[in-house]
Amino acid sequence: MASRYIYLIRHGQYNPDAKTNDPLESSLTPLGKQQAQKTAKALRHVPITAVHTSTLNRAVETAEIITAVFPEIELQRTRRLWESIPMVSQNLQTQFYHFPPDELQKQAARSAKAFEHYFKPTRGTDKHEILVTHGNLIRYFVCRALRVDPSAWLHMDCHNCGITRVRISEFGDTFLIGYNDIGHLPPRFRTDNFYK
Repeated sequence: MASRYIYLIRHGQYNPDAKTNDPLESSLTPLGKQQAQKTAKALRHVPITAVHTSTLNRAVETAEIITAVFPEIELQRTRRLWESIPMVSQNLQTQFYHFPPDELQKQAARSAKAFEHYFKPTRGTDKHEILVTHGNLIRYFVCRALRVDPSAWLHMDCHNCGITRVRISEFGDTFLIGYNDIGHLPPRFRTDNFYK
C-alpha cells in the first residue's frame, strides 16, 4: 500500500521591485538564499524521489539550492507550477478587477490541472516529491486537498520556504500532515506574503 508524499515549498524571499526586464523574473535576496539552504538542510534525510519547480526565477533558484542535497535527483522545471490567481468566487471578483475575466479563467484552469497532475495515488513503493512553487498555488492546493471551498485560499498566510506536507493514499484520499511549517527557520529568517 504505497502513498505519495508531497512537500510543497514556497520559494525564498525575493525582491519584486528589482530592475529586471520582467518583474516575474525577480531573483532571491541573500536572505531568500539562506532560507532555501535551511530548507534543504531540513529535508536532507527525507527519501526524496523527485523535485519539481515553477520556471519562474525565484522558484528555480530555491529549487536548485534544495536539489543540491539530492545529487541523484534531476530538477524538473514546469510552467504548470507558476504563480496564479487559482480561483475567485463571485463575491471576490471586484478584488481582482484588474485581471481580464478570460485571464482569470485560464489561471484557474491551469491551477486545477496542476492539482490533478500532482495529487494522485501512486503504486509500488512510497514516493516523496518536492514541489517548489508559489504562495497562491500552495494555498489553493491545500484547500483542494482538504476538500474545502477553494476560495478559502485567500484566508491563509504562506511564509517563504515554509514546508507544507500532504499524503495521498493509494485510494486517492488526501491528508494534510502539516501546513506552512517554518520550524526550520529561526525567527530572523522568517518572511511572509507581506514582506515577500
